[in-house]
Amino acid sequence: MKTQGLNARLDVVVQLWRMVLRRKSWALLPVVLFLLLIIAFLAASEMPALIPFFYAVF
Repeated sequence: MKTQGLNARLDVVVQLWRMVLRRKSWALLPVVLFLLLIIAFLAASEMPALIPFFYAVF
């Protein structure tokens, strides 16, 4: 079930990337990169082994 959630998140980024390429709107590139960063952070924060690291950072 978690992989479906991750796939749904990545689908949004893939659709945005295709729109950037199709319309040549390179101003949206930072938005796509920011979404990828947030998705990576959410995926890493769901791993139980990394929870102590995030607790120490924040």
